[in-house]
Amino acid sequence: MDTKIDNLKHKKWAVFSVVGLLLLSAMVLGACSKETPTPLPPPISTNTPAATPVFVDVNQLYANPWVLVGYGDPANPTVIEEGLVITLEFMSDGQLGVFSGCNNYSGTFQAASDGTLAISPLATTRMACPTGIDQESVYLTALQSTRSFNFNNQGRLSLTYSDPSQPDQVLIYTSGAKSLTDTNWILVSYGDPAAPQAVPEDTVITAVFSTDGMLSGFSGCNQYSASYTIQEQ
Repeated sequence: MDTKIDNLKHKKWAVFSVVGLLLLSAMVLGACSKETPTPLPPPISTNTPAATPVFVDVNQLYANPWVLVGYGDPANPTVIEEGLVITLEFMSDGQLGVFSGCNNYSGTFQAASDGTLAISPLATTRMACPTGIDQESVYLTALQSTRSFNFNNQGRLSLTYSDPSQPDQVLIYTSGAKSLTDTNWILVSYGDPAAPQAVPEDTVITAVFSTDGMLSGFSGCNQYSASYTIQEQ
């Protein structure tokens, strides 16, 4: 009987010893082992470069009467048919007009130095012409949906307008001839011909040469007048 009791105690002690060893091993391994941290991905930069501001000289709009030479797809514009003359002139007082191929037209506009341009609904005369009516209608519709303007390095004026099926269409103009006399000239630059200085955007300086030899206008602050003569070169 004593032998059985001793064996039972021995078995219990053996079980306790094994459990103790396992617990001790787990504690040693837990104390010695270190988890390798998972590397975090680098943070994504939220700093995007600032867009370069667009600047377009509004005063160039007033410098010329503009003659339409093409319209439609910027990559392949429709050329104005020979003999058809469509013109556009911007005035410094916010008025515009002139001739749409058959009728005279007029309206108002708002232009900004960021290149945006908005044109009001246009009024026209109601002449009937044998040719040019269809192209006139296309032109006036396009002009009234103009969104922006710009000038290329050849001095041509480009107006971007929206078409229901093609949103980025253009009206392309070249500068037209203007009479010296009885024209409201707007100063756009002055100084060295090789490096002229632009007139500030918020300054309007005008000159009108009348047929009687008088010159008058606005100098940016005051009205002025003088006489002038023309010499043939």
